[in-house]
Amino acid sequence: MLPAMKLPLPPYRINLEYGFSNMASDVDNPTKPIVDILQKKYGFNDKHVMVMHLEKKIVSKGKEYIKIDIQTL
Repeated sequence: MLPAMKLPLPPYRINLEYGFSNMASDVDNPTKPIVDILQKKYGFNDKHVMVMHLEKKIVSKGKEYIKIDIQTL
């Protein structure tokens, strides 16, 4: 379900914003699996990720989301 995307050149900064409906959800728990999925889909190595910004927002149940932005440093 990830869109086709041409990545910029490394090194990378990855911004992840999670919309969780449960305040108890940890912002770091889904991060490693998501980065692994991004690597597989877009063909990069996470050793080139130099900065990662994680943000958690609380949303209504059924409105959960993940926003992903990959930038070059």
